[in-house]
Amino acid sequence: MTRSSYQRLILDGIKIYEYTPGFIHAKNFVSDDKFAVCGTINLDYRSLVHHYECGIWMYHVECIKDMKEDFEETLKQSGQIDEARAKLKGWERLLAEVMKVFSPLL
Repeated sequence: MTRSSYQRLILDGIKIYEYTPGFIHAKNFVSDDKFAVCGTINLDYRSLVHHYECGIWMYHVECIKDMKEDFEETLKQSGQIDEARAKLKGWERLLAEVMKVFSPLL
């Protein structure tokens, strides 16, 4: 499901990186080196409204610097997805379109 959105995002100027050693489930956000969120929150309707997921919102605290440094180190172990890599094969596109019907339930 996630990869089905890559090409549109890339065409809109979004940079996408995939962590190559494996999978990271962390949800950390840092903005302007002043604000950060760390928690279980996914940025979708279901997570924000129905699941009561939690996160810590931080403002001007020292650990934001550490979070940013950790992100930059993780980015070094990640590969950027370009438009060619983002393009789905025929069967992948078909599967993604079928799965979109079920996405509210996932």
